[in-house]
Amino acid sequence: MTYPITEPDGRNPRLQAIDVLRGIAVLGMIAYHFSWDLWSNGLIEADVIGDPGWKAFARTVAGTFVGLSGFNLILAHRNGFRRGLFLRRLAIIAGSAILVSVGTRLAMGEDFVYFGILHCIALSSVLALPFLRVPAWFLLLCGAGAIAAPFFLQNDVFDWPPLLFIGLSPHPRNTVDYVPLLPWFGVVLVGMALARLALDHGVTARLARWNPARAWRPLAFIGRWSLPIYLIHQPILIGLLSLALPMIGSGQDALAREFMRGCTQSCEASAAKPGMCPATCGCVATGARGAGLLEPAMKGTMTDEQSSSWDAIVSTCLPKAPEASPGRT
Repeated sequence: MTYPITEPDGRNPRLQAIDVLRGIAVLGMIAYHFSWDLWSNGLIEADVIGDPGWKAFARTVAGTFVGLSGFNLILAHRNGFRRGLFLRRLAIIAGSAILVSVGTRLAMGEDFVYFGILHCIALSSVLALPFLRVPAWFLLLCGAGAIAAPFFLQNDVFDWPPLLFIGLSPHPRNTVDYVPLLPWFGVVLVGMALARLALDHGVTARLARWNPARAWRPLAFIGRWSLPIYLIHQPILIGLLSLALPMIGSGQDALAREFMRGCTQSCEASAAKPGMCPATCGCVATGARGAGLLEPAMKGTMTDEQSSSWDAIVSTCLPKAPEASPGRT
């Protein structure tokens, strides 16, 4: 029995193996974000931002999504560019990216997502159009160049906010999700190269014949609905955690980070000397933590006795004015 590489209506078949791979990536994404939520509230000690293992895990998950976007771009247009399909997909992804930016701006202020994974996939899809018909070796070459670019082309000129999305700034602004065009456009091109090789060597035809066993079908379902899951999973996780926190309380690490952020911002706004604010705020945070005052201070529930102890800690941590030198007689 033979299997066609297109559906009877001329559409390309859906490769369930790709859905399964995307489903695995979705589960990895949810695991990472839930771990980040727990860490940010001081409920686990693992540093999901700074630890090299966690960094590698996060980048592997992101790379899977970005690479698959390039892979699917080649498959979707292998029999000729389908403008309607492309524009419809672009509108959905770009609209979702805008929704993420607006939602995080309202919820997180200056730390909002200004160029995350959806923004990167949307823009990369447009930039990838001239590469739809080029051979795999050229895609790999260009992909390697794009991946290497941030190591060689960083420059302060890219610190200008409208250029931060490129990824060549030495000082990118803090955000909870930053997936700049470089190096990630290179991953898109590598994904396109792999798709080109798969087509040229009959791999996609074999994948089209694969019907996942029952155990794999939930992953295929998750992968098929990856975008809606991406959009709603964090609000759900944060909502569940917010219901649990009043019962279990935030960890001291999370309270200290929250205090440091607010204290430093307030201190720097008062035109304090450079370098003074982190040291002073860190001193207060350490003293308050040792005295068990962080939680009542952050919640505004300190007693008069606790307020006196707090004032004593602050007084100890404030820089002392230099003593006047005795005048010469």
